[in-house]
Amino acid sequence: MKILDCTLRDGGYYNNWDFDQDTVQEYLSATAEAGVDLIELGLRNFPGSGFRGAYYFTTEAHIADLKLPPGPKYGVMIDAKTILNSDMSIEDAIQTLFVGSNESQLEFVRIACHFNEVDSSKEIAESLKKLGYCVFINVMQISLRSDEEIRQLSELLSNWSCIDGLYFADSLGNMDADDINRVVKQIRLHWKRELGIHAHNNMGLALSNALYSIELGVSHIDVTITGMGRGAGNAETELLLLELESAGNSSYKASALAELVFKCFEPIKKKLGWGASLHYFMAAKYNIHPTYIQKILTDNHFGVSERIAAIKNLAKLAGKTSYNESYLSDLISPPAFKNGLLDKSIKDIRSYPVISGQTAILIGAGEGVSRHLRAIQRYIGDSRCKVYSVNTGIQQLDNYIDGYFVSHNVKQIDYSKFSASGGDIFAPLKRLSDTELQLLNLDQLFNFPISIEAGKFEASLDGCKIPYELTAGYALAALIALGFKRIYLVGFDGYGYADSRQKEMSELFYLVRKEYPSIEIIALTPTTYPVSQESVYAPII
Repeated sequence: MKILDCTLRDGGYYNNWDFDQDTVQEYLSATAEAGVDLIELGLRNFPGSGFRGAYYFTTEAHIADLKLPPGPKYGVMIDAKTILNSDMSIEDAIQTLFVGSNESQLEFVRIACHFNEVDSSKEIAESLKKLGYCVFINVMQISLRSDEEIRQLSELLSNWSCIDGLYFADSLGNMDADDINRVVKQIRLHWKRELGIHAHNNMGLALSNALYSIELGVSHIDVTITGMGRGAGNAETELLLLELESAGNSSYKASALAELVFKCFEPIKKKLGWGASLHYFMAAKYNIHPTYIQKILTDNHFGVSERIAAIKNLAKLAGKTSYNESYLSDLISPPAFKNGLLDKSIKDIRSYPVISGQTAILIGAGEGVSRHLRAIQRYIGDSRCKVYSVNTGIQQLDNYIDGYFVSHNVKQIDYSKFSASGGDIFAPLKRLSDTELQLLNLDQLFNFPISIEAGKFEASLDGCKIPYELTAGYALAALIALGFKRIYLVGFDGYGYADSRQKEMSELFYLVRKEYPSIEIIALTPTTYPVSQESVYAPII
């Protein structure tokens, strides 16, 4: 049995492969002392746009700067598509990225590939073998494959002399003991060489799956320190070694990792937040690629309800098992729906009755609403302003609200509630699906088109342009287009200084002030946004 630690490679999905060099040296020393057999130092890639840390490329020059302790064998991983999508022949691409093993401190290379890339990966393996490396092939998303497909894979690879070991990856983190048993059984019908597993922790089963694989005779086990790895992460190195020690295996020394875990990696985990959770569990059940969940959890645009709605939307996508940045963009910036003939019966915002020059109160979702609720109710009653809400209202204010603004269909909104409230609804028609439209009383709905354009804020009865996907921006544009000259904000508390939503909202208010300087925007409850402030408790004179 061999333990392979791939923290610097798989963990890089959380910190852009930008590890502190002192931490790396402590990691290398500790894992070597603990008896780890193989250490995957990172990925090997061609140059590209955008910043990536050292372990995304793991160049020979960078490896030479490291002090690699004796004991473990060191290697890197290469994604098959990196080679297959290059402008060079496979052999030229490999020779561009790799020197001969006699000139390198690396001893092994793992090739990560999907099922449809396996055939093409043979030439990659042959080119690496010519350079003298031990070569493993790592086949991803094995759980989606039938017994017959796995048997065919096993038979095909057993005839290759260019690979030394076969890994199967539980990429979606949805395998249990029965699945492990099924895959190993089918692979072993033909494949008799070294076999490894890369387990993901979406369902909290990575460690138990690793231990069960050992019982089945799987020889190579992937682990990472504290489980640091893409999505929910992996089986934890320190926990696996503890289990092996408890079972009487004296080859490993888990205590050598304790200081590394507590001093270096637990603080990083607390900050970046990998590990099993309900979100990852749901993703595993729906066969959703874990990178979607990782992105959703670290994007401030997604609140609790938006995360759930996004996962449900992803579950319906045909391409959900492979990560595609454009799919995630669609969740933040929803695509247009075709609503058939329904649009003919929906009123345009031009038909909304409003007297130019009036004052409006716009209610947000901040805690300021509940904290100052009684004062807000009094203010609304005394001022007799028109009152509107962003997305949904507060139950205690529903009777006061004249209309709701809805622009972002990722948010989990109870559309049937709008019909019961009697308030008008302003929405971009093309962003509402037929299902959502059927939940609404169409007599309440006013169409107000929207487009997103960086650095723009424009408001007219034809529609609006706003810089970000912000329903608050949509609401402000609609109120300005309708002729309101003063807009009071309630429950627009703001976010932390470093929060991207704070920056977006601040830019929004700057653009409104620049383009419509005569419009007064005044917060009546505490806010950190750059707007004028008054008090909801002040008397109305």
